[in-house]
Amino acid sequence: MKYLKPGIMIVRSLVLFTESRVRVVSLLLTALVVLFGATAVAAGGPSLLVTSQFDHTVKEYDGTTGAFIRNAATQVGDPLDAIIGADGNLLVSDGQQDAIKRFDWATGAYLGVFASAVSPGGMTISGGKVYVCQGNPPQIVRSFDAVTGADAGSFVPT
Repeated sequence: MKYLKPGIMIVRSLVLFTESRVRVVSLLLTALVVLFGATAVAAGGPSLLVTSQFDHTVKEYDGTTGAFIRNAATQVGDPLDAIIGADGNLLVSDGQQDAIKRFDWATGAYLGVFASAVSPGGMTISGGKVYVCQGNPPQIVRSFDAVTGADAGSFVPT
């Protein structure tokens, strides 16, 4: 789990591999409320974003009660991570289409491809850049301008 800005928390889906089946299980929201409730309440009533590979969405939950609020993004091929971008919209890494997609935060409408990356995974935003872990070779961390999505270089973590 990570905090992106006051009131927004991100939790990734947990994928369990059993024999030939892949099942996607969301982490228990109740446990998160118990573990992080005091921090969340102090932040002013957070939202919790959960990527779902099961139905190709990003779901928003009330970070205090765990109640489902809405699908913040739909029809994402393989949603692996989600963050709030510099413009306040939702950025979602799509492992199926090798893209970071942008969605309108208020409506969930697809706004287009923010940036392209090979097998994008986890993301974070800091210092005016969006950092994206690239899962398949070359396994690097890509950086993109947080406003324009322009490639700002990459590095190999050591």
